[in-house]
Amino acid sequence: MNDRSHALKRRLSYISRDSHAGQKSSRETSREVSRESCIGSFPSLPDPQIRPDPWKRVGRYTYVRDSIEEIPLKNGPYELIRLEGFGRLEDIVFFDIETTGLSGGAGSIAFLIGMAWKYGAALKVEQVFLSDFPGEEEFLDYLSKRLLPEKLYISYNGKCFDSHVLKTRYVMNGSQLSFPLQLDLLYPSRRFWKSITGACDLATIEDRILGIRRNRDIPGYEVPEAYFNFLKTGQTESISLVFDHNYQDILSLVHLMNLIEGIITRGQAPASFDMTGLGTYLLDRGEERGLSFLRSAFHLGDNRAGRILSLYLKRNRNWPQAVSIWKKMALRNSPFALIELAKYYEHRELDPSQALEWLARVEPYTVRERMILPELNKRKKRLHDKMGRAVRANTEGPP
Repeated sequence: MNDRSHALKRRLSYISRDSHAGQKSSRETSREVSRESCIGSFPSLPDPQIRPDPWKRVGRYTYVRDSIEEIPLKNGPYELIRLEGFGRLEDIVFFDIETTGLSGGAGSIAFLIGMAWKYGAALKVEQVFLSDFPGEEEFLDYLSKRLLPEKLYISYNGKCFDSHVLKTRYVMNGSQLSFPLQLDLLYPSRRFWKSITGACDLATIEDRILGIRRNRDIPGYEVPEAYFNFLKTGQTESISLVFDHNYQDILSLVHLMNLIEGIITRGQAPASFDMTGLGTYLLDRGEERGLSFLRSAFHLGDNRAGRILSLYLKRNRNWPQAVSIWKKMALRNSPFALIELAKYYEHRELDPSQALEWLARVEPYTVRERMILPELNKRKKRLHDKMGRAVRANTEGPP
């Protein structure tokens, strides 16, 4: 279907809706009036950290409220932003959306978006709310003035969900939205805390890492139902919880970015973190200072760090240090290290006998790690063949 057909279909749906407006029951009319009139009078929030101003109407179905939060952002460049290939601190926009569905498919509509950006020495937070489906086009038109393509958008799982929902809704309305620059804090969070927290959803990170306790909240899976209840009844109790939830998500993004920045620049944070994850994160971005974190983590007993560090040294042909790490890992019963030592003595030292000795120590692990058995047998056969050829050459002597 082309753009003209999309536009025609949309107009016809609005005409059909308007043509039936006179046939609405008084009860339906009162609900619609209730929805439109109650937005500006939502109850105040008990958490002193959340202080949004009253809602302002900017369209028939679109409402906005904003607030200033005393959460500092550095004046200088953020190391986190630099490592991800970005360079504009002043053009950061934190964002988070609430939708009518959690699958992210074409049927999910974004009805609330929270945004925040640097405002002097503080932070300005703005929320935009769609009070009913017919206003989606004006809602998206308003967002177009805020979601500019040259900005850097920071989210939590926004690359896989939020931005895709917004892009889809713009396409469904015959328009486009571009998110060329995105920094998703989910990915560094997984590196730094997955081994500690297991789950890495924002609620877990808030509770276990940031130490944020929400006094008044609604679970994410209940958000769609709360919106549908608002559309049906005009009651604001549940939807006000959604507003609070979204607002706190935005604040948590800022706190999380500041925490990650402290970890990257100082290697320490108030909460525990995965030193191996930090070292790998830095090394993947060409920062050799990540090696020191990997060495520290390995010294503390993390064989994951030894694996990553030794393979880095191997790629750079630093054989003495790589072998030293593998031998230490071998003492920690690492089959990976034993196989790497066998490879080293086979290919670098040309000593198949020594290589076989290291491989023999792998055999007890094949019951637990059966995937390495085919490789192990293939390598052993090749080494025995090499030793056999060497013995025959020595026996036969020169012609």
